[in-house]
Amino acid sequence: MDDLLRQAHEQSGQALNEQREVAWRVYPKFLDALERVAAGRAAFDPEVVRQLLARSNRTDPLSRLTEREREVLAEMAQGHTNTAVVRRLHISVSAVEKHCNAIFDKLEIRGTVGYSRRVLAVLRYLN
Repeated sequence: MDDLLRQAHEQSGQALNEQREVAWRVYPKFLDALERVAAGRAAFDPEVVRQLLARSNRTDPLSRLTEREREVLAEMAQGHTNTAVVRRLHISVSAVEKHCNAIFDKLEIRGTVGYSRRVLAVLRYLN
């Protein structure tokens, strides 16, 4: 019985030491966050921020476009034809067509009867 009590006492002491170590690691971060909030600033958990940023990239399909694809889409939004985009961006017709197809793919715009993929892409860009 004495061995059982001594073992239980040792285990509870180890658990208490582990909790104390965790508290000393977390406490300074908590105080820092509390001071920032008291000063009228914000305090965010870095993991929460990381997850929000990861989620925002998934919800904004425009973030998947390359810089050149965004330039082509901006020209499309201004009503320019592929020929005009070629002249304005100084790229080939095949490059414009490649960028347009990449835009449609990345924005998940499929060829649907009765709808212009170009117009749908511009609408997504403007929203």
